[in-house]
Amino acid sequence: MQQLLKWTLDTIREEESCFSWMEEYRYEWTPLVKSAISQVMEGKTVLIIAELSIPQCTKYRVEQKVEMLKILGYNTWVVSWTDFHEARQLLQLSALVFFYRTPAYPLVDALIKSHS
Repeated sequence: MQQLLKWTLDTIREEESCFSWMEEYRYEWTPLVKSAISQVMEGKTVLIIAELSIPQCTKYRVEQKVEMLKILGYNTWVVSWTDFHEARQLLQLSALVFFYRTPAYPLVDALIKSHS
């Protein structure tokens, strides 16, 4: 943790850095960053790619799964299947992916293949 704090301080104080305002808050966000990085490294990250336009499905198939996974200690992200670029970025950080009510479109197929 000390190494991360030192690195952030050095980076914030770099000449011409646009992050100088962050020095005051680094003790607040550094533990969160460390926790998130640890979960990614330990494979405790889950991505749910879902159809989010149907409120009942979102609540009972997605939000309840997120709550359950958080109780089990997993960092969980949710993204709509229509947001291909965000889903693809989050796939790189995810150990496990759930697809809920996603259509068999080429974009969804590409997401599935990129995580296989």
